[in-house]
Amino acid sequence: MDLPPLKVVPDMKVKILKEDGSLDYASNMSTITKSLYEAQFDHWRCRIYAPASLSEEASKITKRELGL
Repeated sequence: MDLPPLKVVPDMKVKILKEDGSLDYASNMSTITKSLYEAQFDHWRCRIYAPASLSEEASKITKRELGL
């Protein structure tokens, strides 16, 4: 299988200087930012391509490896 690396959206790791002088991640300071951060992990799409002759074998491997 060829799986892309899991990447965290770089903007979500930005630290913001708060009024009290402390630093905090943008994802901790805004519900919208936090929702976008979490969504990147929940909204993956997966497609399996195989020649017709290997379709059944590909299906078995997919179920075993990905739990689908």
